[in-house]
Amino acid sequence: MLDLLRWHGPEEIEHRALVYDVYQNQNICGNYMIRAVSMLMTAPLFVSSWIAGARYLMANDPTIEAKWRWRDWLPAARQYNSPGRGGFW
Repeated sequence: MLDLLRWHGPEEIEHRALVYDVYQNQNICGNYMIRAVSMLMTAPLFVSSWIAGARYLMANDPTIEAKWRWRDWLPAARQYNSPGRGGFW
């Protein structure tokens, strides 16, 4: 799963670059303030969706009994078992 996530990250960066180029170069406004406000509104929704998805997957995984917790993320990231600090890409 981690290999799939490592592949998916650069794929999303490519999509973001394409959308940004279209936003700037086509007659779609390109206003920085609109872009910044949109990102500020979207970021909390993205994080909450990510957490909800992780909780759902962990609750339905028969191989583990642990619940999802923020404090478990950093040790997993240090062991390269989760995206995060320490050379994920």
